Amino acid sequence: MGFRPHLSTIDMIFTLRQLQEKSLEKCKPPIVVFIALTRAFDMVCRGGLFAILQRLGCPDTLLSIISGFHNHMQASVRYNGSTSKTFSVTRGVKQRCVVAPTLFAIYFSALLLRAFPSIFGVLLHSRSSGKLFNLSRFRARSKTRRVFIRELLYADDAAFVAHSIADAQVLCNSFAAACTDCGMKIRLSKSVVLVQGVSDPVTINDVALKIIKKFCCLGSNVTASGSIGVREGILLGGRKKFVLKIRIRPKNKQFAQKLTF
Repeated sequence: MGFRPHLSTIDMIFTLRQLQEKSLEKCKPPIVVFIALTRAFDMVCRGGLFAILQRLGCPDTLLSIISGFHNHMQASVRYNGSTSKTFSVTRGVKQRCVVAPTLFAIYFSALLLRAFPSIFGVLLHSRSSGKLFNLSRFRARSKTRRVFIRELLYADDAAFVAHSIADAQVLCNSFAAACTDCGMKIRLSKSVVLVQGVSDPVTINDVALKIIKKFCCLGSNVTASGSIGVREGILLGGRKKFVLKIRIRPKNKQFAQKLTF
């Protein structure tokens, strides 16, 4: 979930690409629901955060230091040369604090555990091998593992995956209920559903989410047909460094991939 040193959005983009590719191989295109939260870092319930840290076994000394950073916080607004009266800030993690991303990650992970207590999502079968060149181990029916992929997370961005509209609706309902319990708000205007060939809507709080066929996820263009590419025109350091396009077209269960650098 984000905030990892020396690791950017590449890992999450690769995971989404692999999920789409493996699902299309089985003729089960995934339904991806991209969820946007409203002021995610500012809506964290501090009482719930401290209770979660204590339940996770956080030492009392460290918990006292963290709570001391947030309790009795005062703020004021400066506008056009004038400053408002101070007021209390009782929600959210401290801005520009080095531990704020970690605290939010812990809180959001607890929210997801509350929303999805049971195994749910896209099922993948994987096989591991102790030796790279022992091909018989790869063909063996043993050494297999069942992996459920349900959410794709990076920082405060979340995406839920499913194989049917009904499953996606269950995920959205559970997540919306957990957000209400934990004091988080979903930005419905920015939340979308990436799906192809399906007209049934996915709703959150009786509001139908917009159905799209292309979405820019973490700087990568993702389409419902399975193509993923880095957004053209990205400027790194003021110069256009590279453009990467990947197209996947299923044809007789074979995929033609085109890479342009």
